[in-house]
Parts: sequence; C-alpha cells; structure tokens
Amino acid sequence: MALLLTAFTAFSLLFLSSLYRTTPIYVPYISKLPIYHNQWQYTPPDTLKQPNSGQLTAAYVTFSKGDTQSLNDLRMTVRSMEDTFNSQHNYPYIIFTMDDLSTEYMELVSSLTKSDVLFEKVSKEEYESNAMISSWDAFMKKMPEDDMMHSLQGSRFMAGPVFRSEHIKNLDYIWALDIGGEFTCPIDYDPFVYMKEHNKAISLSPAVYEETQPSTGLFQAVVEFRLNQTQWNSSTRNSLLTSMLSDNQNGCTIWSKLQIYKTSVFTDARYQAFFDMIDNGNGIINSKWTDTMIQSVGASLLLNKDEVHMWDMGYIYRYRFRHCPSDSHRWAKCYCRPNIDDNKHLQNACIRDV
Repeated sequence: MALLLTAFTAFSLLFLSSLYRTTPIYVPYISKLPIYHNQWQYTPPDTLKQPNSGQLTAAYVTFSKGDTQSLNDLRMTVRSMEDTFNSQHNYPYIIFTMDDLSTEYMELVSSLTKSDVLFEKVSKEEYESNAMISSWDAFMKKMPEDDMMHSLQGSRFMAGPVFRSEHIKNLDYIWALDIGGEFTCPIDYDPFVYMKEHNKAISLSPAVYEETQPSTGLFQAVVEFRLNQTQWNSSTRNSLLTSMLSDNQNGCTIWSKLQIYKTSVFTDARYQAFFDMIDNGNGIINSKWTDTMIQSVGASLLLNKDEVHMWDMGYIYRYRFRHCPSDSHRWAKCYCRPNIDDNKHLQNACIRDV
C-alpha cells in the first residue's frame, strides 16, 4: 500500500509540473482515480513586442522543419540563447516553416522564453524552386534526395524570399539562428545596440571557406551581374566588392552559423535583383549555393569592409564550427575551450581575409 501511494504521489507531481494543462478523465468501472489527457496550448502574438522599440527593432529568425529532430535542435538553440543573453532582453523569435506544426511543437518551443514567438508558414511559391537535383548529387552528399532538396530549398528561402516577408521588412536587425547551434559564453552586452551605435551592417563569428567548386560559379555570377550594373563598376579599395571579387578571390564567406545583420542590406532592391538573377537561372539548387554564400557575395555589392564586424562570442555548431573568446577574462565564464577554435587552428578558417 505504501509503495502504491508513493508511486501515485510521484505520478501526480509529474503532471503538476508539466508544461501543458491537463484535464482529468475518469475511467468508468475501473477506478475513481483520474488519468490525464494532455492539452497543448499556443497563442500566436498579435504583434511582436520589442524591448528597444524607441531605438531599434530586432528579432531572431530561422527556418525549421516540423520533424522531431528539428524540434529538438530548435529547442536546444533557443534554450542556449535564453540562458546566455535573451532572458535579460526579450527580443522576439520568428520561425518560418513549410510544415503544418502541431500545437505541441509550438508550445514546446515558445515555453522556453518570455519573449514573443511567431511561427510563420511560408507558401509553396516562396519555398519551392523549379530546379531539380540529381540522384548522383544526393548520393555524393549521403542524403536522401528529398532531404537534400528540402535543405537547398530552405537555404534558398533564407537567402531571398524571407526578406520580402512583412514581418522581416519591419525589422531593423536580424539575428539569423541556425538550429543546432549553441552559445557557450554569457553575452553581457546587446549586439543589436552595438551594431547600431557603430554603424555595422553585418557581423559574424567565426568565418569559414566555402567549397571551391560551388563558390567559383557564384563569384562568376556576381561578376556578370556587376558588369551589367554600370553604376557599380567603380569600386573603392575599401569595398567588400574589391576584396571578394579580385582575381585572387579568397572564397571566404561572410558567414558563420552565427550571423547578425542589418535587414536593409538584403531588402535593398539591388540585392533582390541579384538574387532574382541567380534564382531564375536555377543556380541556387543546381549549383548547391547556400544562403550564406549568396548573402556574402550579395552584400559585397553594397558594403564597405568597415561595415563588417567580428564578434568574439563563444559559439559552436554541431561540433564542426567553433569559436571561443581569446580573452581569459571572458573564456573563464564559458564552457568552450579556447585552444579549440576554428579561427585559429583549422585550415578552413579565413577570418584574416574578411
């Protein structure tokens, strides 16, 4: 009897502490003790509350699928962001998806933060491309054809159509979250405010080289596009265009799995014209150009090098791309190891070229 009572008490505490509401359902002819049916709840925000609305508007933005693995990765990244920074600032989240997300999915994510969380389903026209991938390409990437296509379509969406969303056009800054990433150090300043006060348009940590074959085709597309835009032909030594499109192109992308940027860079009509050109040519899918590759070379059409900022934030993405602060006063608060840093020790680091 005592064992039964203990088990019942533990069972009750489990449901009292759950994220969702529970409703008792009585089982006739068996027992008067209730069992519980989970009722997940999520209410979309009417507007996104901004902590610095008088100064700037900003949000975390990402694209996610509706499967269990994506949910787990998304929750890990949001939890990490909240623990290291956002619980003290309360910037909202905008999560785009092509799937019909369950209420359970949306509550499991939104319950991690006091900030507003908006889930936005994109249309088929915004998400899909007419281009196809070959079975050989999928085999070489060790991915099912459908998974590979979804990955490329998601990159395409985040490179162009996302900036035509009304939710995005109303923002001054975006923190592009890549689900599966973790922040390994406390962030004791506001990166959005820093970018505004120091006139920065794009920021990142760390930077890596892209694969030569796909990036070469993209650089060639930029050169072709620039030659057709006579007003851009005279570039200064300080421009990203000069640095990235020189004869000795370095293949370095303004990219990490951590990227914060000024929205107006990519809502600019010139960037959108460039995106439309490569999208209409099916290069994004056929050449496997990622959103970060496209944004890098697209930004080079518009920005000077002094508009790019490098963060010294602790960050790791699936144990492949890592950065740890070099200052001992900072990394002493982190759980990353300063001697393991892609920017310092791996051949794919190119921060010196940015």
